[in-house]
Amino acid sequence: MKNFPFILIWAVFSGNLMAQKLPVDTSNFQYLRNRIKEQTLYIQGDSTNSVYYLGRGYYKLQLQDYKGCIEDETTAIRLSPESINAYSNRGMALCFMGNYEPAIRDLSMAIRLQPHDAMYYLNRAYAEDEYGQQKAAIADLDKAIQLRPDYAKAFCNRGMAKKKSGDFPGSILDYTRAIQLNPEYVEAYYDRGMTEDTLRDYKASLADYNKALELAPGFSPAYANRGIVRRELKDPDGALADLNKAIEIDANLPNYYMNRALLYADRKKYAEAIEDYNQAIRLDPGNPALYKGRSNLYTVTGDTEKAKNDARKATELTNATSRAGHPGK
Repeated sequence: MKNFPFILIWAVFSGNLMAQKLPVDTSNFQYLRNRIKEQTLYIQGDSTNSVYYLGRGYYKLQLQDYKGCIEDETTAIRLSPESINAYSNRGMALCFMGNYEPAIRDLSMAIRLQPHDAMYYLNRAYAEDEYGQQKAAIADLDKAIQLRPDYAKAFCNRGMAKKKSGDFPGSILDYTRAIQLNPEYVEAYYDRGMTEDTLRDYKASLADYNKALELAPGFSPAYANRGIVRRELKDPDGALADLNKAIEIDANLPNYYMNRALLYADRKKYAEAIEDYNQAIRLDPGNPALYKGRSNLYTVTGDTEKAKNDARKATELTNATSRAGHPGK
């Protein structure tokens, strides 16, 4: 399975990068739909053959129809209780839906049935990493690499897990090894660039974002993050150009507008900055950081009443989030 990095937010007037997976490739969606129709015909002819449910579930997983995948793989398991790939596919679908504990159980069953395939350790590590179990994820990725020393995805995913664990040097070493194994590994360049930025190695980070964009010119998060790095390198024109490009590619991500608002604020273009916050809030009205950022701008422009209203709204949203996380209090 392909690794999927994670979303972060650039906080108001301070730098933090956005991790993001590559855009979904929809070019083969019609092919997948045709395969699903084909498997359905097979099932109509023989509803007791687990292989047909296994195949249809796999194609549904690729189409991100996770509920449909789980239903089909559950049937495949009922018909063939030792169907390794059915446990693996169902586990990944559960993981993508955020059901990490049953996902890990399914992926563990796949490993129990086939303990010598690196892919199953890679898949369980992904679920463990998403669940916040970085130590377990790293152990699984160690095993995957032991079984398959040329497994670039395992090195890249271990780099992400190490970064989350605070092992930044180890993270960079893993990303570098992934790139050595696959010099066109876009996500490895992108993820290494984020780690280098965390270490304030902005020139190295810039070089990695450049390479990621050379390989994937439509990868909007790489433009957005490169814009953040260019801001740190005192290249305001380049930073603004990158954020403009990111928004041109994907106009529905509020973080892009928030980041561009900071660039406009640097230039004292407060009206443009406030409008970007307005758009970000339209896209993500429950994000307290956006109201806090706009409140700061209203304060600078002397609009005290609006500043107070936004600060109050930010506090209300923050408190509501805190209460939701601690329902017993």
